Amino acid sequence: PLSVFIIFFLQQTFEIFLINVVAKHPCARNVLHVYYDDEYQTLFRYSANSGSGAVYRFINAFGPNHRLTQWLILNLAFTFFTAIPVYIWYLYKPANAIFDVLCFVWGCWNGANFYIEVFSRRYADRRSVRRPEPLPPADKADAAVAPAADAEEP
Repeated sequence: PLSVFIIFFLQQTFEIFLINVVAKHPCARNVLHVYYDDEYQTLFRYSANSGSGAVYRFINAFGPNHRLTQWLILNLAFTFFTAIPVYIWYLYKPANAIFDVLCFVWGCWNGANFYIEVFSRRYADRRSVRRPEPLPPADKADAAVAPAADAEEP
């Protein structure tokens, strides 16, 4: 787990240096549009300006001067809480095996649904097969099938 935090620290340091120091320099203005171009969205910029949600409230809790600090704290907490399960799965092989099987089954289910949906759509489009119309509501379907109440039975 210590290596996770070292990698996190190096990545965050490099990102902050690149965006807040290098990108501000006039020579980098034409190359790195991150700082000067308001249309260019970074995750920090989007989260700080989205206007709703827990991340927005946390980042802006102490005002705009402390947004970057709050962003770093939030990222550190996220890194910590996502690193805990990795350590648990490393120590406990049955938990790791259960998680692996769960991921495999979930991936197979999503992949199968994707292929069925995509290929059935392509087949229907290629063959110009009309998709079945949805069934009418139950009350209308019963009225269409049921015999009239005043009809005589033989």
